[in-house]
This record gives sequence, structure tokens and C-alpha cells, in this order.
Amino acid sequence: MQMSNARPMQRHACTTILALGLFAGCGLAAATTTYDIKRFQDPRGQSTSFFPTGINNNHVIAGTASPDRGFTLSGASITLFDVPSAFNNFTFGDDINNSGIVVGTYRNSSGGHGFILDNGSYTTINVPGATNETLVTGINDAGQLVGQYRRANTTNYLGFVKSGATFTLLDAAQAQPNTAANGINNAGQVVGFVGGGGTASRGFTFENGTYGFFDAPGAVWTQGFGINNQGQIVGVASTGLFVKDGANFTTLALPANWNARSPVATDVSDDGVVVGYFTDNGTNLMYGFMATPTAAVPEPASLAMLLAGGLALHFGRRARRRC
Repeated sequence: MQMSNARPMQRHACTTILALGLFAGCGLAAATTTYDIKRFQDPRGQSTSFFPTGINNNHVIAGTASPDRGFTLSGASITLFDVPSAFNNFTFGDDINNSGIVVGTYRNSSGGHGFILDNGSYTTINVPGATNETLVTGINDAGQLVGQYRRANTTNYLGFVKSGATFTLLDAAQAQPNTAANGINNAGQVVGFVGGGGTASRGFTFENGTYGFFDAPGAVWTQGFGINNQGQIVGVASTGLFVKDGANFTTLALPANWNARSPVATDVSDDGVVVGYFTDNGTNLMYGFMATPTAAVPEPASLAMLLAGGLALHFGRRARRRC
């Protein structure tokens, strides 16, 4: 839109008012996400531990149902599975990607082994040099895997990333005994935690050969478990469940009447739906939860900025008519 050369001072005032309005409206960015949190248990109606550990963007969930069988859950439809060579049904589902490929861990007489379940076909995963202990905990849409393995002559675990036939071994320990790699997104960003063995744990990310570390605000220990393609991270800290979005942490509190202890947030879809599990103090069984984001609620300072922005835009429109 062309502006007349007449009344340049008034035109400048109009532009300034509009700019202030747009700037103040940016207060929307500082908002607190709220969640609709639902509890769920084994849809077969059995009184067994039932805990989810992975979710894809179709909201298909993967996890483990006692007695130690892997499952996928789509709506109310559950599919159970066992690795054929697993000992006594020791099959633990862990994650699922958007193609429906499931990963996890099974145990037999030779130890623990990772697996991939793709359209009914199982592939065993073992880290070269591992001492009979490989756990696969995450998969992305490119088929990259993450997990942990145990080295010879030690009880400590280190992480790994598997891309094709190549294993990248992760040791972010920083004087901590373990490195647990738990999730990976499509950009290859890995999330997990270091610690254990009586020492405080810290969350970590790994990308392009570089480690980054994070701690939930005020927490003594922090553990990262899942990461989505927006880079949002979920996990648990001494201060409770959290969703980490950049530098911002949102706390997830399970309803008090659930009588829950030891909750863990394990994964998050690209639209921000969080899954995890907890132990019921009454039954001592594990149950799942799903936390779905609802409309973001602006923080008080943001509401004031938003109001100021609205007023500035209003007067800007009135002033523009006189420009």
C-alpha cells in the first residue's frame, strides 16, 4: 500500500503504533501448556501390570504387559507378541515408529538381546563386544536404533546408536557409571541420562558427535526418556514428570486420587501427547497414562502484554484511518 508524502510525522506515528502492537502481541509465546491426563490399564480386563513406553504419531502405543509380553495398543485394540526364542515370554516392547515397526528387548538362556519387529518378522540386535546384554529402547522413522549395552568385565551400561550396520558407542558418563540412551528422533537427536550407582543422574542429548546436558529446575536428579521431531523431551526428575521444550520445563502432575508412586514419562508424539506409567500404591501394579495437551494458557505477564498489544492494534487501526 502506497503512503502519501504528506504529513510524514503522523505517518511515522501510525507505523510506530502498529509495530508496538505486533511486538506486544508476541506475549502469546510465553504460555503454560495444560494437559488432559487419562489413566489406562490392560484392555483385556486382567489385573496385571501394563505399562506403555512408546508412542507414534498415529497414537499407537507400544509397551509391556505382564507376564512380560510386548504389546501394541491402537485405541482399544491390543496386540500381544513374544519373540519366539525368548525364555518364559520374557519379551519387553519399548518403542514404535510411524511405520509401525516395534523395538524392544528379550531374554533367553544367553542373556538379553535387542529386537526389531517388522510386519511379523523378528531381527535380533546385539552390540559387537557386548557381554550378553543389549537393550534396544528407541527407533526413528529412518530405522536408526538407540539403546544400552554392557561391556565385558563391568556391570555398567553404555549407550549406542545403530545406523544401518554401524554402531556408534556413547559414553557421556562424566565420572558417572552409566550412559542410558533412551530415545531418538528423525533428525538423529538422542536423549537419555547419565548416572546411577548411587550418583545423581543428569539428562543428556547427543547430536552430531556432541553431548549436551540438562537438569530440571530445582531437581537433584534428572532422567530423559523420549524426544519428538520438534525436539521436545519428556522424562522424570526428583521434582516430578516433565516436558522440556527448549529451555522451558513444564511439570506433569498425575491426579492425587490415583494414589500413584514412581511415575515415569517415557515418550512424546509430535503433537505433544505424552505417555508413561506409574505404580498404584493400592494394588502394586503398573498402569499407563496418556497426557494430551489442551489449549495453552498465557502466563499473567503474557496476558498483560497481550492486552497491551490488542489495545495498541486497536488504536493503530484508528490512527491508520487518519494517515
